[in-house]
Amino acid sequence: GWLLMSRDHSKAGSGGAAFRDSWIRERQDPQQRLCFGADIEADLLLQSQGFEQACALLYAPMLQALVR
Repeated sequence: GWLLMSRDHSKAGSGGAAFRDSWIRERQDPQQRLCFGADIEADLLLQSQGFEQACALLYAPMLQALVR
């Protein structure tokens, strides 16, 4: 989620592609596999209701603090 939000913050529209590329590696981590399964595709997360909103609620304050 951080990569999605931080990339979109620096260049609008670039977060989805960055998230997809990173997710291919991250989903192999044992913690991610336990939570999401090893075969879940990034688009399933990106298209899940509330995913981007949850990312924004979590990371937007951090991104705003970095700008200051």
